[in-house]
Amino acid sequence: MNGPKSGWKTSTADAFEYLKMAYVTIDEINDWVFPARPPKQIALLWDGVGDEVYGVLEESRPYALAHPGHAQARFMSYLFRTGYPFDLFYLHYADAEALAGYPVIVLPAPLAVSEDRGPVLERAVRAGATLIVLGESGQLNRDGREHRSGTEPLLRLAGIKGLSQTERVSGPLATEGMLKGLDLGDLKFTVRKNVVAEPGTEAAAKLGDGQGAIFVRPLGKGRVIFMPGDFVAHCGFPVEMDGGSRKPPREFDITKKGTRLMNTILDRCLGDRKAITRFERIAPDAHADVEVALLETSGSEKTLFVFNWETEKRSTVRIGLKLDLGEYRIEEWSVKPSDQARIEELKIEPFTMGDLRIFANRDLGGITLELEPQQIRILHVRPK
Repeated sequence: MNGPKSGWKTSTADAFEYLKMAYVTIDEINDWVFPARPPKQIALLWDGVGDEVYGVLEESRPYALAHPGHAQARFMSYLFRTGYPFDLFYLHYADAEALAGYPVIVLPAPLAVSEDRGPVLERAVRAGATLIVLGESGQLNRDGREHRSGTEPLLRLAGIKGLSQTERVSGPLATEGMLKGLDLGDLKFTVRKNVVAEPGTEAAAKLGDGQGAIFVRPLGKGRVIFMPGDFVAHCGFPVEMDGGSRKPPREFDITKKGTRLMNTILDRCLGDRKAITRFERIAPDAHADVEVALLETSGSEKTLFVFNWETEKRSTVRIGLKLDLGEYRIEEWSVKPSDQARIEELKIEPFTMGDLRIFANRDLGGITLELEPQQIRILHVRPK
């Protein structure tokens, strides 16, 4: 049986023990996670139809910058590993009620989008959401065919008159507008050629020849950010597929400029709605493969999940949480592979940080956690 890292093999007996550990963990933290949910900050819309169209209809593939399913999974992994909790919805089933109240809605690779999605998304944007469209532009309908000219729902929302579906151009970007001052250096992005914006839609980044690469259109109380390029591919990502096996490449770097670009966009769109205010890998490997997630019952009760995917390396991270004004206690459940022999002896323990056992909300702006290889630490924060 293959583990999540190359070279990590588990026997059937070990697999059973790990499954047992998972069920014990679920039992122990059950009261922490129900009825908690991710903070209402990012709605990620998964285009399952586009994934299927790309897989079945070969004629659809020249339209796509990358495999939609892979790009969407990559973006989800980026969010987990950079500290952006999110809710997942299927694009073609999400309605206006489901999306109401999210400050950010992201479509990571929307290849096949039906026309009826346009009014749903427009309602959310006009109410105040920022809609971020990455890579694809909903250029095909649910049958895998091109939309009739002028009916493409995402282009209409983004205020884009037209663009080349198959031609691309590459180069470094110069930022302006909402991204002014962000230095992307000589990192090259690939974007679609001949993007023509309607009046009112402005470029926030351009190639050297002046062609726009990132566009922003104010709409009602919200805005649409249109990014018709390989921006997802430049987000930090901890594993790559090579011949069907997963292995940890060392190019993973959450500080690289492509990741910083996406972080900057999300941070500026979320503003004070950002639930995880800080996430730093600080030692001994600043690029360790650590994943973080957050659930909350209220502004004063939250459960933080931190997992070190590394099979051999320890990791230390510093995480900040946004909580209501007050004093808090923290309880912890921690488990690692070596605990399998004593899993039934493990208990929830009080969490301390130095001499602190009672925490003010400001103390939770910088929680330092050390993790052994393959260790998961789950912290439940509640009022004192």
